[in-house]
Amino acid sequence: LEGLVVLSGPKAKPGVRLEANIVDMAPTILALLDLDIPSYMDGRVVQEAFAGPLQPRLVQQALLPQDPQTQPYSPEETARIKQRLRDLGYV
Repeated sequence: LEGLVVLSGPKAKPGVRLEANIVDMAPTILALLDLDIPSYMDGRVVQEAFAGPLQPRLVQQALLPQDPQTQPYSPEETARIKQRLRDLGYV
């Protein structure tokens, strides 16, 4: 349950002890990279770890493609993914 995150760089605030969770890492990294943060993503941007405020952009985004006819993977890719999941014991 305990973990360690080390931040370094021009935006990092030195010597800060954070109250954060692992799910906070993804939105924080996206904000650092100035990328959109999907609205369905868990966690928060850990603003207190940085010297200046980050400008996170939360965007409404569906988990699945809007058009049910749209397939994100080709049939070959789908078969390969299913096989990997079977090999890992998930299917």
